[in-house]
Amino acid sequence: MKRVIQQLDSFWTILYCLNRRAELVRLVRWAERKGIAGPLRFYQNRLEDEEIRLNSYTVRNPDLVRWTRRFHQFNNLILPPPRYPRRGAAAGYTRNNLTPARKKAYSLSYNVT
Repeated sequence: MKRVIQQLDSFWTILYCLNRRAELVRLVRWAERKGIAGPLRFYQNRLEDEEIRLNSYTVRNPDLVRWTRRFHQFNNLILPPPRYPRRGAAAGYTRNNLTPARKKAYSLSYNVT
């Protein structure tokens, strides 16, 4: 039972990272279109951090990441992302708001059990 709960927790963490990466890609495209250099660099740096985080999850559990990506793609078919970023969408990526409600979501430490 403990293993199942750990897998579900990892699944939701990976899904959160995939959603965050997708939103950052949309924000990068928006900043490129608008020609705003400062936010563009900031979003690109955050996107790079998210890619590193996803790669660490892929190294630890490649099968779970593969299934989570498929779920993410299916979810995007059913509920496509908004055409334009919502007002205040970038506020979640400021330095003060990087830690979500679940503090484990950004942990890169390895669990040795």
